[in-house]
Amino acid sequence: MPYRDKNGRLCGYLEMETDQTQWARRFLILDGPLLRIYRREPKNTEQEGEFVVSINTKYVTKIAVCQVRPKKQFCFEIGTPQKTHYFEAESQSEMDEWREALKQATVPKRVGSSRQGGKTTSTVSTDSAYSDGKKADLNYQTKVVGGVVVRTPILRSGAEETEEPLSSRSELGLGRRPDGLRIIKAGYCVKQGAKMKNWKQRYFVLDPVHFSYYKSPSDKEAIRSVPVNDIKNAKQMIGFQNKHNLFQVETPSRTFFIQAESDEELQEWLRALSSTITGHQGQSAAPSDCTQTAADGEKT
Repeated sequence: MPYRDKNGRLCGYLEMETDQTQWARRFLILDGPLLRIYRREPKNTEQEGEFVVSINTKYVTKIAVCQVRPKKQFCFEIGTPQKTHYFEAESQSEMDEWREALKQATVPKRVGSSRQGGKTTSTVSTDSAYSDGKKADLNYQTKVVGGVVVRTPILRSGAEETEEPLSSRSELGLGRRPDGLRIIKAGYCVKQGAKMKNWKQRYFVLDPVHFSYYKSPSDKEAIRSVPVNDIKNAKQMIGFQNKHNLFQVETPSRTFFIQAESDEELQEWLRALSSTITGHQGQSAAPSDCTQTAADGEKT
């Protein structure tokens, strides 16, 4: 059973999936925003530095009862943009205690709220938000819906307010690119590399002319910029490499596989891409294909 140590941290053993066929017993310590995972219970401070995995909860996008491991009775999952981690508890109450504690660690401290367009938005402290080693001056909108934690940067403090909807601003609150093009949608996603097939976090920006991605919002030059009129379709991918919230963007030269931070973000990207592609095709062209695609139907 999980317990609280003298520092108030939740601790205990869980079964953890180490690959798609193997499970191993691991010791977990939830220390503030950090979930550290050990092969065995550390006996001193020095051993606490020898963790196997450390998950920063500020990057967690999903905490939910697992539906894809039916043989595991009390199984739950922790999703991050890079990977989904699966754990099995010994009882329902034990699983619920870990899930609740993780959700509490994931939701930042509220410091205020405001109303915008008839909706209430909570702003939160950002002491642990960093970009390139420097503190990022951001406010966040955080929701926990059905076990899914969704955290969206909404506006840099001190940035000038615009009349555009939040979904059309970049992470740093800018409604337009330096060249004057309106930003339709922007935000962090994780994409698969073309050669190594590894997954890396990138900052994506969609404007009426280009679909581009950068290492960070502060970069002036895009790593790659794809003309919108070269995009054939944007589709959700189901069951591809066990990735959640995944979609593909197909062009004549390459198909991009991109993972959004949440299902809400995924649907926003698909709607934004579909409407932008359709606008380029013109009124007489067929609408852009923006449907779900099974993994065995992927195009390369």
